[in-house]
Amino acid sequence: MRILLLGGSGQVGHEIINACAKMGVSYIAPSGTELNITDSKMLKRTLEHSLPLDFVVNASAYTAVDKAESDRETAFMVNATAPGVLANLCADLDIPLLHISTDYVFDGSATLPYTEHSATGPLGVYGESKLEGDRHVQQNCPHSIVLRTAWVFSEYGANFVKTMLRLGRTRSELNVVSDQFGCPTEASYIASAIMTIIRSVLAGNTNSWGLYNFTGSGHTDWASFAMAIFNQAQRIDPDYPIVQVNAISTAEYPTAASRPAYTVLDCTKIMQVFGVVPEDWRAMLERSIPGIYQAVLNEI
Repeated sequence: MRILLLGGSGQVGHEIINACAKMGVSYIAPSGTELNITDSKMLKRTLEHSLPLDFVVNASAYTAVDKAESDRETAFMVNATAPGVLANLCADLDIPLLHISTDYVFDGSATLPYTEHSATGPLGVYGESKLEGDRHVQQNCPHSIVLRTAWVFSEYGANFVKTMLRLGRTRSELNVVSDQFGCPTEASYIASAIMTIIRSVLAGNTNSWGLYNFTGSGHTDWASFAMAIFNQAQRIDPDYPIVQVNAISTAEYPTAASRPAYTVLDCTKIMQVFGVVPEDWRAMLERSIPGIYQAVLNEI
């Protein structure tokens, strides 16, 4: 198996590289200086020079949700235009493409988990650009899979778990939003699901193209998530400070971009097609917190 990975420096990208190394899978993961995904000529050259390829995985994205509101052009170039070009190239070269997307394509007004058939309605530029990218990938590359996930955390990059662990070391009290609900998902778990999907497709499961949801099972709100993080930190480090989490409303924490209030995703389809069973987010957090905490300490 030989994979071209775009976005290898991100959370999921890092974990895909780790998974490939453990499984002995050959991969190419150009850095940001080696490949500007918005440069169509460079993208074409990278794909052609990487042949033969069994799969392309696009984990690259513009993820600065608030900044996207004032940087619409860049967000759409990275999240929509570039994936469309990539999908065209993959179709021309007959290479399957897996593209990672987000729960922000939904408006958050639902009261039941979103399925792959649920109506979309992004509230901000980030979600709009990702939704357009999803559509371009599906329209331009028949042999493609779009994987929507949410609330990603890991020891790499910036994420909510690392932010809470860092802030909790110096603050005895934190205000955290409690009226936004979603499904925390460990990046290594996403990477594992992706490798399962790729192996299944290459083994002959070629009627599986399309859109899939994948997150941790169960759901929570940001304030409850923060409390769980601090409880786990105190479990592994008795000297970690006690942090009081004050639950506040979204209205009390204004941001440039509106956030969906509810983005719980139904993962039934991916279980049925690929046999990938979501793990409870609490178990993922408990397993990963030692490595994430050490990463935070290393960054201080």
